[in-house]
Amino acid sequence: MNQLIKELQGWQKKNKPVSYIVCGWKGYSTDQENLFDGVIDKIVQRSSIPILVTRFPLPIEHTSRIFLAFTSQQAKSRSFVQRIILATTLATELKASLQLLQVIPSRGVDIDLSERILPADTPVQKVRGNFVTEVSRLLKPNDLLVLNGSVSQKGQIFSLLGHVPEVIAHIHPKLAIIIAYLPQ
Repeated sequence: MNQLIKELQGWQKKNKPVSYIVCGWKGYSTDQENLFDGVIDKIVQRSSIPILVTRFPLPIEHTSRIFLAFTSQQAKSRSFVQRIILATTLATELKASLQLLQVIPSRGVDIDLSERILPADTPVQKVRGNFVTEVSRLLKPNDLLVLNGSVSQKGQIFSLLGHVPEVIAHIHPKLAIIIAYLPQ
């Protein structure tokens, strides 16, 4: 794993900078991967380059909507604007529509996104409730779901991907997903 990171850094010095590292994901983690950290976990933990963990059970050209789902807390992060740029770029390149969904916990506080940089006419839907339930309820066939990736605290033995992407992937087995780990 360290060799892979060193090779990427060496390539980056000789060539154009690496914009993203893209990793494939099957939609779930095994118990062994959760206990001992999987390859994706190690790459995310050791890289300073943004990582896109992707799951495409169908060809990407079937994508009709980019669906960026986030919590109010995630909207406060410094990397939130980067996620919007990523989602907007994907929508433009795939000629797909863009939908933003802000999930506010039942007892959480709403965040005003008007001060954030949003593309003109980008619909932002706000719902209250459980993240997985609300996202799953609003997904459509041929959506590409973009989720926030966050690095777990040291000592946590569960996969960095966490349970949210796995639960959504299980509920929607043909759904394309990108989990974006962006530097803060």
